Amino acid sequence: MKRQIYQYHHKRVKKAINNAKRDYYRSKILSCSTSKALFRLTSTLGGRSKPTPLPDQITNDKLPDSFCTYFHDRVKKLRTELDSKGGEPSHEPFSGEPWEQFQTVDPKIVKKSHLVIKSQIMCLRPYSIRLVTTTY
Repeated sequence: MKRQIYQYHHKRVKKAINNAKRDYYRSKILSCSTSKALFRLTSTLGGRSKPTPLPDQITNDKLPDSFCTYFHDRVKKLRTELDSKGGEPSHEPFSGEPWEQFQTVDPKIVKKSHLVIKSQIMCLRPYSIRLVTTTY
């Protein structure tokens, strides 16, 4: 009898925890306003975040000057390379047929293809499904 009571409460607690996790991750994903924020969140959730290393051999008071010198030299080098090439940037004109008319697509076809994509995404990660989910 005690075992049955334990199993009953164990299932309830497990379900409550899973619901809380689902709601937490859903709110985190929905709160991302840009794709950059969403990418950062998915990397963090996947355990792929890494700290940004700073050089150890340069003291903290000289670090800003070091960055400034590096970027100044880099920009100077790029400008020199661009100036030495001279001329205008190369551009190839479009050689294909321009589209002047578009055909309408049946929303059922779009929804069907979306469902195929959604089913393929489901197997990747549980939080990535939100990336392709829309409402119709």
